[in-house]
Amino acid sequence: MKITIELPGPVGLTFEGDVDEFERFSGFVSELPELIGEIGPASVGELGDGGAGDGGGDDENGSSPLDPATLQARFSRVGASTDIERVTVIAQAAVENGREGADFALADKIYIALALAKPARWKVTFGNARTRGYLQNVGRGVYKPTVPGENYARGLGGPPKRRPAQRTVAATASAPALESGDGA
Repeated sequence: MKITIELPGPVGLTFEGDVDEFERFSGFVSELPELIGEIGPASVGELGDGGAGDGGGDDENGSSPLDPATLQARFSRVGASTDIERVTVIAQAAVENGREGADFALADKIYIALALAKPARWKVTFGNARTRGYLQNVGRGVYKPTVPGENYARGLGGPPKRRPAQRTVAATASAPALESGDGA
């Protein structure tokens, strides 16, 4: 017998075995809520610090800036609705947490923890944030926010307002007239 349970996000469960094993398995699964209640929810916290930084940088309410709940609240507060804006906020949180900046792996882990749809290629997303002026590459695929990016991620100013290009019409009366003549 084979049973697969898929939950929203990256969580899924597959069982393959006979009836006796299934009874043991279902007994274990039925005890999970009690076990989780005793242990408490797992804190994703710094999402794999990778040895970078000191793990400090707790924000005003005592949680890590890279905690998924903290990041989700910050996304909402600053209005980060695009991937470019979100990676800017993630990079600022990484700096506040004592890291050099954010990389593709950190952004991937945060998107998984928050059950957000990931962009097709992180390199393009970070590159577009760099083109927009929010991030700068500090080497080895690590990006940190620029001053405008930091201001945006901290909620001190939104993205720059872009005006559509204005078409100018040349005034024909003021333009010098071309004279046809001897070609000299």
